[in-house]
Parts: sequence; structure tokens; C-alpha cells
Amino acid sequence: MDEKDSAILHQRKNRVEMTLRHVENQRREIENNTVWINQAAYHRRASLLDQIAAWYQEELGEIDRAIHELNTTDAAASFSKEQDMIQFAAAVDTKAWNKN
Repeated sequence: MDEKDSAILHQRKNRVEMTLRHVENQRREIENNTVWINQAAYHRRASLLDQIAAWYQEELGEIDRAIHELNTTDAAASFSKEQDMIQFAAAVDTKAWNKN
């Protein structure tokens, strides 16, 4: 995994998680505040916070998929390099065997 990409993704994930916690705290706060003069305002605010939370949860999913893809790509690249080295070693060994 490219360390810079990984660091950026993890930093963004931490920020999104922190923001999501704040949005969820705001949502709980309006639930606990039972004195709303205007019920329509309450429902609009609750809906807005729910939409914002869903957006951040979707972003977290995208970040997790990106991290997984980086890990998978990195593992595949490592495997490919290892296979190349094995094939090279076998080819060298075959040439050495044929010389004898």
C-alpha cells in the first residue's frame, strides 16, 4: 500500500468519524429537547441531520473500500513480484543445469 495514500485515507476516515459523532450527538440533542414551538422545524432539522449522517456513513463505506482496494492491490503486486522472482530463479537454475 502506498503509505501516503493510506495516511490520507486514514486521516479522512478519522475526521469523518468525528464529524459523524457530532451529527449523531446533535440528533440526540433535538430528540431530548421536547419543547419545540414549531413541529415542522423539528422534523426538518431531524431530517437534515439524518441525511447528513447517511452521507457521512456512505463516505465511510467508500473510504473502507478504498483502503481495502489499496491493500488488495498491494498484496497482488507483492504476489506478482514473488512469482516473477520464482520464475526468474527457475529459469536461471534451468540454464545452469543445461550447462552441466
